[in-house]
This record gives sequence, structure tokens and C-alpha cells, in this order.
Amino acid sequence: MSVFRVDYLYADDSAPARDEVRPTHRAWLAALDGSEASGGVKLIAAGPIGSEEAMLLFEAAIAEDVSEQLQKDPFNEAGVIDLVTVRAWNPVTGELAHYA
Repeated sequence: MSVFRVDYLYADDSAPARDEVRPTHRAWLAALDGSEASGGVKLIAAGPIGSEEAMLLFEAAIAEDVSEQLQKDPFNEAGVIDLVTVRAWNPVTGELAHYA
């Protein structure tokens, strides 16, 4: 399994819609447990960067699995995300180094 860093850039003026959808978004994130039902994608961590961006870390076999799951994110379905970037990340030190 590999680690993937996902960056979200939120759409302009989307804060009210994000506030409304956030509980559903967080429930969706909590369900990404690496099981078959979650497409083998496991959430490691997620959170905002300031008020207009977010970063998410996932464990998955390939980037395409992560991208497929991101299409199901309630934030994506609500149209509040302008840009999504998925990149492989290789943590070599610290608490996440066991993923390397």
C-alpha cells in the first residue's frame, strides 16, 4: 500500500455550502476504512489549510483508487471543490514512516 496526499482548493464563495454539507462529508471520510466497501482506500488524516484549502492523506494501492473515491465525496457532489490534486507521498521518517 502507498500513501497519497490530496489537496483540495475550494470554490470561491463556497463556505456556506461547505458548512451545510460538512457533516455528510465527515461521515463519508469516516467510512473510508480500507475495506472493500471503501474501494480499499483508508483515510489517514484530513483537515483544512486556512479557510480555502484542505489536505487529506490516504492509504491505497494506486492513485486511481483514491481518485475514484474522491468522486463520491459529498463536497465534490455539492460542487464546492475547484481543484483536486492527488500525489503519491513517501514518508521516510516520523510516525507515518511505516507506510514506506
